[in-house]
Amino acid sequence: MKRIFLIIVVVIIFGWTVTVYADTFGFVTNGTSYNLFFCPGSTNTEALGINNVGQIVGVCVDSDYALHGFMKDGDIITPFDYSGAIETRAWGINDAGQIVGIYSNSDWVTYGFLKDGDTYTTIAYPGAYYTDVAGINDAGQIVGSYKDSSVDIQGVGWHGYVMDGYTYTSIDYPGSSNCEASGINDFGQVVGYYWEPYAEPTHGFLKDGNIYSSFDIPEAAFSSTYPLAINNAGQVIVYTPGTAYLKEGDLYTPIRHPFGQFTYVNGINDSGEIVGSTEIYFNIGIDIKPGEYPNSINPGSTQKIPVAILSTEYFDAPSEVNQDFLSFGSTRRQAKPSYCDTEGEDVNSDGYKDLVCYFNAHDTGFQFGDTEGFLKSQIFWGYDEQGFPIWEPILGYDVVTIIPTLTTITHGTGSGIITSNPIGISCGTSSTDCTEGFIQGTTVTLSATPDTGSVFGGWSGGCSGTGPCEVTMNADITVAATLVLSDSPPSLSPTEGTIGTQLTIIGAGFGIRKGKVLIGGVPTEIGTDGWKNNKITCTITKVLPEGGPYHVTIRPYKADDITLPDAFTVKPPEIDSLDYTSGVAGTPITITGNFFGTKKGKVYLEYERDGIPKKKNCKVKSWDMDSIIFFVSKTSKSLPAKEYTLKVTNKVGEGSTTFMVE
Repeated sequence: MKRIFLIIVVVIIFGWTVTVYADTFGFVTNGTSYNLFFCPGSTNTEALGINNVGQIVGVCVDSDYALHGFMKDGDIITPFDYSGAIETRAWGINDAGQIVGIYSNSDWVTYGFLKDGDTYTTIAYPGAYYTDVAGINDAGQIVGSYKDSSVDIQGVGWHGYVMDGYTYTSIDYPGSSNCEASGINDFGQVVGYYWEPYAEPTHGFLKDGNIYSSFDIPEAAFSSTYPLAINNAGQVIVYTPGTAYLKEGDLYTPIRHPFGQFTYVNGINDSGEIVGSTEIYFNIGIDIKPGEYPNSINPGSTQKIPVAILSTEYFDAPSEVNQDFLSFGSTRRQAKPSYCDTEGEDVNSDGYKDLVCYFNAHDTGFQFGDTEGFLKSQIFWGYDEQGFPIWEPILGYDVVTIIPTLTTITHGTGSGIITSNPIGISCGTSSTDCTEGFIQGTTVTLSATPDTGSVFGGWSGGCSGTGPCEVTMNADITVAATLVLSDSPPSLSPTEGTIGTQLTIIGAGFGIRKGKVLIGGVPTEIGTDGWKNNKITCTITKVLPEGGPYHVTIRPYKADDITLPDAFTVKPPEIDSLDYTSGVAGTPITITGNFFGTKKGKVYLEYERDGIPKKKNCKVKSWDMDSIIFFVSKTSKSLPAKEYTLKVTNKVGEGSTTFMVE
């Protein structure tokens, strides 16, 4: 069970510095910035649902640990309680402002509720011992779960449901003994989780009409997957113990408040705004580079940054800070200290010795434009009931001024060196001083000098062409120099592909005016920015016969051809796997593989009728270079349920596997 501490936290909310008595804060995030909020007078605030108007609902915990629902509209937070309830939780809200949640009566029996304006309606699944309500869509359809027995038997008794008007429809993932529904969108798609019979972990599911599909967070192979909400774009909020994710197709993106101990997510709207809650660190005072202002940091240097953790009458930093967990830097990355002055030093002349630690600048993750540096660690808080020490996380921050960094890179088959004026960069085979900070507004000139036997092919990144590279340091900049052996042929990547494959050719002497690239005599398409003196990017857009390998011809403008013999092979579709090897009519099936092309081809089932080869086309939902989604065709007298040859075809060729139509 989570320990709840009443701690004083100083935070910046809506531009004001306030002291609040709270442990857990609600937040709303667009994926890059987090806005914290809390219910006035509460010890904990949890945001659980958000609509497309930006209204947020959730739970406030007061100083007596009683739970109250709330609705946040702009900066106004309004608590509410179901009449006669000893606790109220608001879980979801639709665009009409209808709120759903759960409440517990004096006997601690739990029911769902619908709040429409000032009118409350109890929601109780017929015959259920316990009814939970998790979400509501704009059509007024309500999703939740119920328990069909008061006996708590592991693995059985829970079922999901959808309530539409006065009609309840039970939801059970096929073959499961325990299922809970947790989110619904305006298309009626439902997400939830289920247990396989008498077993854990849990698995996520999506119910679309009558079709169920199961999924698990890849990182949660031996843990549970809990989908909690879904929006109309099909984005799903998913949680596994310790980490929250945004699921978009097969992509899972972690969600974590940069300075929360834990991050819990619960709701998402159609704009992708996500709500949840986070436990905030106990704040302490720090002074970055004591005695200096501004606190200038050069991330490209080898400097060590001093950071003082300030002691007070009630806090002795040298003895109370856990240095094993000490780190400092940006929100992207934190550096461990090189060393600390454990004797302490009174840097602010207040009579208390402060802890001063030193951090390598290039490990802190700072980038030009950052304005704050953050220090994290733990402090001793006491002992638990078993006598073990309790360590509470701490957070301190101070303003910084970041000097813009110039990063240089050499690549290619040759060798040489990049130097700068003003001095600072000396990057090449025998020198690795490739990063340097320069005062904002400084103009830096870079020069590339190839070694004997190598040729300078040109700049990329912050510069182009083959002359001196001039950059003005008003941002972090990266510049690359291509150095190739004077007698080495250009390199081609990849060396096999199909229609839509993008090729990259690295070399030297291509010129700055666009020429042509031909594969087997067939021209490719070169984009607006695709031709540079040292690099060509082109795309196969015309049909080439399967096979090869074909010669690749580089035809610079008014210059001799450069031929790469037998350099490229044209490949037909290759099927690696199906997410399901069988299915009923209408089931979406994902094919993964290679060389499908970027132009949609066909997916069909191959069979014979009266000894004559036939094929049944399948409806294709999406088509990418390495992934296709199609729907299983309906069975018929000529296409009965059985195993078929499944084929994928494009203008180059075909790939095949087997598939069972059920």
